[in-house]
Amino acid sequence: MKVVITGVSGFIGTHLIKKFKRKNIEVIGVSRKETLNVDYLVKSYKEVVELKNIDLLIHMADTNSNNNIDFIETSYVNK
Repeated sequence: MKVVITGVSGFIGTHLIKKFKRKNIEVIGVSRKETLNVDYLVKSYKEVVELKNIDLLIHMADTNSNNNIDFIETSYVNK
């Protein structure tokens, strides 16, 4: 299983990615800020939709635009 978690620079995202890694689940940390748990740095969370072979997307990131969230939700679900 391949899991992507957005918002891994935040409090909940940081703890969530550590939990997945401890359980030896393949996880990719995504954030707009470069921190310890970030595997994939993005300018916009719309870029997450382009990632391939993802089994689960956990969107923990905050965004300043509801349009971005709607885009991610719709694009990922339709794949």
